[in-house]
Amino acid sequence: MAPDVAPVESAIAAAATAHPGVVGEAVGRQHRPGRVAAEAGQPAAAQGGAGARVAPLQAALLDDPVAFLSAEHARQTVLLGHLERVACAPLGRAARGLAAMLLGWLTAELPIHIEDEERSLYPRLAAHDASGVLPTLQARHREDRNAVGAVLAGLRCVAAGEEPDGDFTAAALAFVSGHRRHLALEEEAVTPLAHRVLAPEALSALADEMARRRS
Repeated sequence: MAPDVAPVESAIAAAATAHPGVVGEAVGRQHRPGRVAAEAGQPAAAQGGAGARVAPLQAALLDDPVAFLSAEHARQTVLLGHLERVACAPLGRAARGLAAMLLGWLTAELPIHIEDEERSLYPRLAAHDASGVLPTLQARHREDRNAVGAVLAGLRCVAAGEEPDGDFTAAALAFVSGHRRHLALEEEAVTPLAHRVLAPEALSALADEMARRRS
């Protein structure tokens, strides 16, 4: 199945043009696995997938918290591509290492990102949300939380070298498709809104709250 990534890549390309020192670096780093692994203090992924790693963003990038979130969207696009590959070939050569990495993302990292948005970013934008996009995005977060259980169960099987249940592939591909649409909507609507309306004081407070979640 061909990845449905064009809308997300277009949105992230626009973000990279606006913030080349943050988003552009993050996009480039994700497509150089050896460099990403070295920067994370981890070995590059072997052909069998052991030690697979997509490095988290450096906390120093939080100086521009909105660009940090855009860079995280770029990183998530890479991770969704890995999830799609595992879904289509759960017993493939690299699947076990990728599944272990994806479990870490979905259970530890993605919840922090969602908390950044729902507790810190969206409340600061709510008064300016003339299009009503924020409730749509919050509803999609709830849908993701409800749908991710089957994905996690399948990834745990794959990480253990076992064949997942028959519904894993469909559940994972549905999650990939939905989350790509979610990222595209955030980049098309929320990121530009945040750049327009957030004052320096609000950006500083946003950065502080996001940093505390990662301390």
